Amino acid sequence: GCGINVAFDDGPPAEVADRAADLASSGAGVDRGALLEAVLRHLEALVDRIEAGDEAGVLDDYRRVCVSIGRSVRLDTPSGVRSGRVVDIADSGGLVLEADDGVRTTLLAGDVHHLD
Repeated sequence: GCGINVAFDDGPPAEVADRAADLASSGAGVDRGALLEAVLRHLEALVDRIEAGDEAGVLDDYRRVCVSIGRSVRLDTPSGVRSGRVVDIADSGGLVLEADDGVRTTLLAGDVHHLD
């Protein structure tokens, strides 16, 4: 999942204030309709690539821009908290997490918190 903070009325919520920003604070004028249209067009282009058989290319593009790869993280997952270093994105789209003991696990759902 993803989210785009367009404008906080009273600043970001306390629990994310140290790491959250919004587009309005940058001085950018935001047309919510145009933003939504741009995001949906981009997603449609990705779906078109996947349907045309370029799933591997889409995953490779994601791996190149994924800011979590190589970082220490804590993941709050439906089955509990996991921590380690993200070492890859699996072909399933899940994060490949390597724990301190070297065991690798692919996680498909959870909230990622960067620790470094």
